[in-house]
Amino acid sequence: MEPIREAEMQTQPGKRLNEESKKSGKGPLLIAGIVLAVLLAAYAGLCAYAGSLDTFYPNRHINGIDVGGLTVEQAQQRLERQLLQQAITLVDDKDQPLAQFTVGDLGYTAENFAGDAQFWKNDDRSKGFFMKGWAYLATVTGRWPGGAHWPDMDQAVFSKTVSRLTEQLSEAPLDASGAVEGQSVHITKARDGRTPQDLRLLLANISDYSLSGYQVPISFQTVPAKTLTAQQLAETLGAGRDDRALERLVLDIHGKIQSHAYPMRWLERLRGQWQQVPESVGPYREVLTDSILRRTRFWARKLTETAAWMEQYPDLYRGYGDRFLEMAEQLQGYETAAQEGWDAMARLKPAFRRMGVVKGCDGAKEQAQAVRKRCKDELDEIGALLAVSESEQLEDLEAMAPAMLALVRLTEDFTAAYQAEKVRRNCMDFSDQEHYAIRLLQGDDGAPTPLGRQLSGRYREIMVDEYQDTNEVQNCIFRAISRDGQNLFTVGDVKQSIYRFRLADPTIFLEKYLAYRPAEEAEEGQPRKVLLSQNFRSRRQVLSAANFVFGSIMSRQMGEMDYGPEERLNYGATGYPERSDTDTEFHLISVADTEEERFDRTEVEARFVAHCIRQLLDEGFPVQGEDGQQRPVQPEDIVILMRSPAARRKAFTAALQREDIPCAGGEEQSFFETMEIAVMVSFLQIVDNPRILHHIVPLLFESDRHVLRERDCILL
Repeated sequence: MEPIREAEMQTQPGKRLNEESKKSGKGPLLIAGIVLAVLLAAYAGLCAYAGSLDTFYPNRHINGIDVGGLTVEQAQQRLERQLLQQAITLVDDKDQPLAQFTVGDLGYTAENFAGDAQFWKNDDRSKGFFMKGWAYLATVTGRWPGGAHWPDMDQAVFSKTVSRLTEQLSEAPLDASGAVEGQSVHITKARDGRTPQDLRLLLANISDYSLSGYQVPISFQTVPAKTLTAQQLAETLGAGRDDRALERLVLDIHGKIQSHAYPMRWLERLRGQWQQVPESVGPYREVLTDSILRRTRFWARKLTETAAWMEQYPDLYRGYGDRFLEMAEQLQGYETAAQEGWDAMARLKPAFRRMGVVKGCDGAKEQAQAVRKRCKDELDEIGALLAVSESEQLEDLEAMAPAMLALVRLTEDFTAAYQAEKVRRNCMDFSDQEHYAIRLLQGDDGAPTPLGRQLSGRYREIMVDEYQDTNEVQNCIFRAISRDGQNLFTVGDVKQSIYRFRLADPTIFLEKYLAYRPAEEAEEGQPRKVLLSQNFRSRRQVLSAANFVFGSIMSRQMGEMDYGPEERLNYGATGYPERSDTDTEFHLISVADTEEERFDRTEVEARFVAHCIRQLLDEGFPVQGEDGQQRPVQPEDIVILMRSPAARRKAFTAALQREDIPCAGGEEQSFFETMEIAVMVSFLQIVDNPRILHHIVPLLFESDRHVLRERDCILL
């Protein structure tokens, strides 16, 4: 029977395998069911555990305060203790803090939160059995840290806090204004204000922020400021009821523009510059940049030279030397930064490292420290200039533009009204004579008029002396009466230009001096210059002193020209015998060395000069007389040159009298007080008085000499 069974099994293999597969599929399901049952049992246990807790779940927060693991009473105490002192921060759109206050500042009290803890505990208990476990897990894992429950606040306290914060965060607009100080116009540029937007609404909904770190982002509303108009300029620049400051400014501008050949054209160009402010920033910036580079170059060189000088003092060099060289290198960085622009220079912050300890070398150390201090002071001034960025420069100029345009208009209006009044009175001033002469000699296009051509034909050569004190008006007249400048010979020395206060413009001379070629190199018809460098007036010692001073201080930046070999004064007075006792002396007078106290510095100087003159007279110092022979010096051979005689004359006269030295000083006298001018003014006053003429003219006609004719009276 057994073989038959095996045969049956061989003939039915699929049936056996199928039964084994069914048995094996029940295992995973069983395991899953067991795991699920365990999890459900565990969750049920967690729910039972969560429901049995008398404390809050871990990581539970109420109004942002952690109460996890605390009982209701403990949580209540923590809320009362911490919540009212919880800081609330107002931030801007970049999360930068603006202001801080506390929850208590909003009008909440401890009594307001008396039921908070119990409220949230009851909220946990009100959940169903199976929801308690989920709530526990969400709290522990931080998926639901807690909630907020804000009672009603004290509205009076809330409103007071909102008002205080609004005032603190608000900026009132700054309206544009102007003022006149001396001969300068100072403009305050307009600045928009701001005020916080929707602050009351944001703080009333504090629950929206309690769970995010109590940071409340706020925005601002712009409060526009008033810009400066022409009318405001006139009103602002007058101090109360006094418009004299503005009056002086307009008169000063009017006076200065008279040095231009066409004053109104100059004002028109000025108007164009202020109407296109962005294009006018460049020249100002270039001047300031050039000034900064000149100063930094100087101090870089000075620091390097000082470091080299300190090498003779090893201890001093070890303490200071490398610091000086480091600073010099930092200053040299301005050269590269200037190529990138103004803001690149502003980003440089050169600073001295702390100096090392140096013992001894007291005198040398003090000199080095003095150089360091002067350099630091200079850098502070440069830093103040660079503190204004390019954009701020433009803002400043744009703020000033309305005021400057109004000032231009006011000056134009005054000039027109002043001219009309002079015409009405049938009179003119000195500037009118110059400008009328230009109008007669030259057309608007600069070409000579028929009268100009006629006059220019009358002169073979025109020579102008002291040309360095010429202004544009005078130069225009000189050129108009010459043959296009071909027969114009000018003589000048820019070192002697002392009349800028009279509107002299030495740059007119300098432009020609630098542009003209030497006479021996110029071609026929070309402008040329002839150097008159031989001095036949002064001794060699005087010229050497003058060359030393001018060579030390004059440059393109200071003095508007370099003092080189062509500009030097060369000795040519061969008639002077060589002497060794005529060297130029330089005296430093210390007031502290005097025995008497509280001496005026001018008086001390005067006494010293008088004493020196007394010594020269007593020793019979030899001078060369008019006959070429030497003789003892006399008081009349000596002159004292002063920068401001009016302020010093009295002190010097008293000092000379004390030394029994006779002196004479020309008293300053007004131009109209001189005898010649006073006589002419008196005569014109007589001519201008019709009552006097009524009595005088008949007497003159009755005179036998008949000195006055009828036509003469008509002309008068």
